[in-house]
Amino acid sequence: RDTLPHTRERGLPTGRVDIVIPLLQDSIVRFDDVDSSDARHFRGAVVSGAHDRFVVRGMGGASSVIGVHFKPGGAAIFFGGALRQFGNQTILLEDVWGAAARDLRQRLQAALQASQKIRILEGELLSRLLGARPVDRMVTWALHALELNPSAARITAVQRASDCSSQQFIRRFAGTVGITPKRYA
Repeated sequence: RDTLPHTRERGLPTGRVDIVIPLLQDSIVRFDDVDSSDARHFRGAVVSGAHDRFVVRGMGGASSVIGVHFKPGGAAIFFGGALRQFGNQTILLEDVWGAAARDLRQRLQAALQASQKIRILEGELLSRLLGARPVDRMVTWALHALELNPSAARITAVQRASDCSSQQFIRRFAGTVGITPKRYA
């Protein structure tokens, strides 16, 4: 995209995890709140964990990014199921995937066509599926139950139907989604 008329934008909470890889600019910019003057610059690709409040993104200058917008709970398999540490956070992908994140960004920047970039990113994700721990089916079921009727979602009823203790339900849900079930709902 070209330069926008505004320098900040709010991203609404979705309960989803995103990977954002800058291709043109050097860094991704985040602010702690709308009025904050302190910008946090993340050099390279980032993982934006599931949020239960809005995110303030810096939008200065022209931009080109590629990324992944995971369904709720869908990112856990790519990050070893440790998503609770990502909740309400933006962190460098390199801190999670190591040098492979830097290499991925370089390969994406070198690719000339969008279709090539998509294939490269898809290939990286598919390679990470090999040997990955399976998705927690209880959490997948709980997410579905909460999405059926969000306005009537009752965590206690879903937790009881899961046959898990309250603590176990919260731990498994937050580990897979990144935020607690109540905050997600």
